[in-house]
This record gives sequence, C-alpha cells and structure tokens, in this order.
Amino acid sequence: MVRPIVIALLCCIPLSARADSYRAETLSADAVGLGLLIGGALSEGENGRDTGTSESLFTLGLASTVLATPIIHFAHGERERAVGSFLMRWGSMAAGGLLAIMLNSGCGDGMPPPEGALFDDDFLCELDYVGYGVLGGVVVASAIDAAFMTDKPTRESSWRPQLAASRDGVRVGTMWTW
Repeated sequence: MVRPIVIALLCCIPLSARADSYRAETLSADAVGLGLLIGGALSEGENGRDTGTSESLFTLGLASTVLATPIIHFAHGERERAVGSFLMRWGSMAAGGLLAIMLNSGCGDGMPPPEGALFDDDFLCELDYVGYGVLGGVVVASAIDAAFMTDKPTRESSWRPQLAASRDGVRVGTMWTW
C-alpha cells in the first residue's frame, strides 16, 4: 500500500534540484510522518486494539505530518506558507475523515442492543475507517504542498540597454540579470 503512494508522489511531483526550491525537504519530512503513521497502524494489537507502540507511533506521525512541513516553510522565511500549510493539513485530514464517515454510514444492522447492554456491537461503526480518510488527507495535503508551496519566488530574467559617455567616446551595450 505504501509503494503506490510513494510512486504517485515521485511521478507526479517534479523533484527540483534548483536552489530556490525546498521540495525535497518537505517531501522527506512528510515521508517520515507517513511512515510513522503506517508503522503505528501495522503495530496494533489483536482486533485493531492500540498498543503502547502503536500509540507512540501514531502520536509522532501525526505531530510530524502536521508540524514538520510548516516548520520547514517558516525556517525558509515563508511565514504565510507555513500558516497555509498548517491549515491545509488540518483541513484535508478533517475532510478525509468526514468522507470516510460518509462512505461508511449505514453500517449498523438496525437491531436493538442485546438484553442488558447499553450499546449494540456496531455502535459508532461509522468511525471504523476514519484513520484511512485522515491518512488520505495527509497524502493529498503533502502532494499539494510539495507541488505548489515549495518554490521560492525568483526575479524574472531581463535585459537593459546601456549607454555610457566617456572621454574616449561612447560605449553601447546591454546588461542582463537572471
């Protein structure tokens, strides 16, 4: 499952070696965060129960995916992009989670709870796939961030004619900036 995500990110997002882009830094930070989240999912106990290891990996993965790239933007002096990246990540995770809930709505059997029980076995079964939705939101936010928010603005190249008078005559030339 991880391989298609990595291939999609590497194929669709041009990794630039230009000095005015820090795309590789943000993609690396997001890859670490996604790896921690996936590691947390793989280290769950029986029947999907959380263990101490999975809780630690989920916590570190969530903190990394939400905070690492905005911190990188901030370190490069792009404060507006840092705030935008942070808000986009939370928004896309929320949208992914809500989409997962919507797609799993109506999962209950509609039967009343067993005698003496307060809730049925399928109580809140809509929340079963929220983690997948949040993970999808993180991947989408990472791709958008890397594709559109990591290139520093540069001046366009231009040229100017020059004319300089001196004791020996006139000098004519051009000056290029890039």
